[in-house]
Amino acid sequence: MLAAVHSAHAGRVTIADLFARYERDVSAHKKGAGPAEDARRMLIWQSFLGPTRDVRSVDTPTLDRFVRERRAGTLEVWTTDHAGGRTKLALGVRPSDTTIGADIVFLTSVLNWGARVALPDGSRLVESNPIRGYECPKNKNPKRPVASYDRYLRMRATCDAADPQQLFGAFMDLVEGLGWRVTALCQLWASDIDRRRTPITPHGRIRKRGDVDKTGVEMWVPLSESARAAPDRLAGRKPVIGDSPLGSRAAWRRFMDTPPG
Repeated sequence: MLAAVHSAHAGRVTIADLFARYERDVSAHKKGAGPAEDARRMLIWQSFLGPTRDVRSVDTPTLDRFVRERRAGTLEVWTTDHAGGRTKLALGVRPSDTTIGADIVFLTSVLNWGARVALPDGSRLVESNPIRGYECPKNKNPKRPVASYDRYLRMRATCDAADPQQLFGAFMDLVEGLGWRVTALCQLWASDIDRRRTPITPHGRIRKRGDVDKTGVEMWVPLSESARAAPDRLAGRKPVIGDSPLGSRAAWRRFMDTPPG
């Protein structure tokens, strides 16, 4: 860490310096598989760029070469244990463009973070992100799972029997009626339901708060007749008011995380 600070003061920060600081201040505090995934990507980039490379020298041609080598499966990454033994990291023969793009997004995120880290003299750990604006490769035809209405009906028929609290069925009704992400539905409050009937909202309305929307937009959405039945049912099973969870978040997450069957 001291070497990283000295390098920054000298106007030269290496890839190893940047990653060491990021690992200590950011990765180490992530939950779940976050630290391991970060360590894997840092190893990939250090192997490709070299640990002593100045971060300012990373440019578009460098990333273009990374993309070509990753697509061709010619990039080799080796790990070394404490005894000096070397093991080749499995990268996959034909990684998708989404996978390659995720590696670049990680590097971009680390560089952006470095540009926000202030040193004691007022300078930044990284002057600026040298690859800002690089267009990451993306799959032209990404495969996205689509649940049909018939599948919803089959699942809905078993919800009440599967959930002793009788909450999961209403949750599935909201999924079908609103089309929101699961995380947004799991964070609904009782205050997010407006049951007043107006000419514009004959079945009431529901609020999608900005802090749970991926674009940060807060809005009130009119409820359909079928979608309105879901919060009414929840109110009958679990009466709550104000800024309290509309349903059981733990129960909803448990059902959504349970594999089919």
